Amino acid sequence: MDKELQKNIINRLNRAEGQIHALRHLLAESDTENCKEFITQIKAARSALVSNT
Repeated sequence: MDKELQKNIINRLNRAEGQIHALRHLLAESDTENCKEFITQIKAARSALVSNT
């Protein structure tokens, strides 16, 4: 695998992992009443996983 491609994939996975961690935190704190923040985190995680890079 090309080193640059590998680096990009690892970066995307790290970004998605951070977003999923934030979602887990929101759920654990029962802070799902803040729908805008919750949706923002879901969209960011999805974006990190489906990036065209």
